[in-house]
Amino acid sequence: MILLLSFFGSLVLFHSTVLAQTGTIMDLGGGISTFSDSSGRSGTIIDLGGGIKSYSDNRGVSGTILDFGAGMQSYSFTAPSGSVVAPIPPTTRTQMGFDEKYQRDYNIFNPANKYAPDNPLNPSQAYAPDNPFNPVNRYDPGNPANPVNKYNPNNPFNPANQYSPNNPLNPANRYNSNTPFAPLNR
Repeated sequence: MILLLSFFGSLVLFHSTVLAQTGTIMDLGGGISTFSDSSGRSGTIIDLGGGIKSYSDNRGVSGTILDFGAGMQSYSFTAPSGSVVAPIPPTTRTQMGFDEKYQRDYNIFNPANKYAPDNPLNPSQAYAPDNPFNPVNRYDPGNPANPVNKYNPNNPFNPANQYSPNNPLNPANRYNSNTPFAPLNR
């Protein structure tokens, strides 16, 4: 899966560089995901909320992933004695959750904006490359509609943000065309 390629692509574990690994991730709900990749690594990632995730795998590596937003993430891993864990510079990480290409300056859910030329809900835009609902973009790490990003703190689709005053999906904003479709915590 593309997400795991970016997550494992820069980790140096157990004296070997893991490059171009393929794998799967399964969302078990409640912020808990399991993963496995072609190198035999498997484990669990638990979303603790507030941009904090706990990581552990079957090779004894465990740690914390902190998401500060705006593409900045910090990783802290502990490995078994004799193993090497290389830090990942935050600037090389892909921002998960809401890429700029999916943002709009208006409320895409407002019925008056349904036929705006760049509205992803406009039927003529169903397959546009910058449409978060385009099936091709479903697993893009920066897509707010990607199931992996559902619980991202700045995602309008996060159930915890349902009544956020900045959320275009908030029922109070349904007819407010000035509520942008953008990350909530800017």
